[in-house]
Amino acid sequence: MRANTGEQWLEGRIRKYGPISKLSLFGTPTIFLTGPAANKFVFMNEALVPQQPSSITRILGKRTIIELAGEDHKRVRAAIMQFLKPDVLKNYVGKIDWEVGHHLKMNWIDRQTVMVMPLMKGLTFDIICSLGKFFAYRRQ
Repeated sequence: MRANTGEQWLEGRIRKYGPISKLSLFGTPTIFLTGPAANKFVFMNEALVPQQPSSITRILGKRTIIELAGEDHKRVRAAIMQFLKPDVLKNYVGKIDWEVGHHLKMNWIDRQTVMVMPLMKGLTFDIICSLGKFFAYRRQ
């Protein structure tokens, strides 16, 4: 995939195969779901236990919400769902958009190589700080 073409690739895939399809991700058969209804189905369905390919688990870690089960999953999902309600998200979109744009300008644009994991951790931290929910500290 060429640089900065991921969105076009996803849109083309959805046009060709629809919002639900099967693909091979890092050599592992994977179900590809898109849209708000699919997200709600995955995150709200207690009977569904999604499993990530081992390569994704190595990248994201073992304690992501998708890897959690039982009471741990319910507790984390409940906390996340409070933050992801549409009326709540409307209040945060502008702040998040500004943080992502600023982060890209400062850390990604005009660079040949970037260290993605530390930059994404920093971006996540900056977004949380800018939303003012958890920290009063602002990274420089």
